[in-house]
Amino acid sequence: MYDLLDILEDSFSLGFGKSPLGIKFSTPYTKDINPAAPWKKEENNYKTVVRMIGVNPEDVKVELENYGLHVSGETEEEEGKYSQDIKLGIAKDVISNIQEITYSVKNGVCRITLVMKQPEESKVEVKRV
Repeated sequence: MYDLLDILEDSFSLGFGKSPLGIKFSTPYTKDINPAAPWKKEENNYKTVVRMIGVNPEDVKVELENYGLHVSGETEEEEGKYSQDIKLGIAKDVISNIQEITYSVKNGVCRITLVMKQPEESKVEVKRV
């Protein structure tokens, strides 16, 4: 079991190679602080990927909530439990224009696509009075 001194020692002994600004270390107390990639806009869609390492594809759930998406999953194996629980914020004006959400899970990666409603072209009539 790690104590605070071990964690600090690990943090200063790892990552100080070529790039001291890119320090990364892992202990039993650290979590993946960036489990999801940023949203990318492609045509009329927004796409992202979420790491779901160790979670079986059929155990992954994606749900739309007030703040955005809730991506979760849990799989029990002989050696232990693999789980992931991520909340992805989405702006309210984007949420209100979502037509469909699709996702697929393969090789520990969940690919999510927000299909947006097509903007309706409104034609304004101009009259001479």
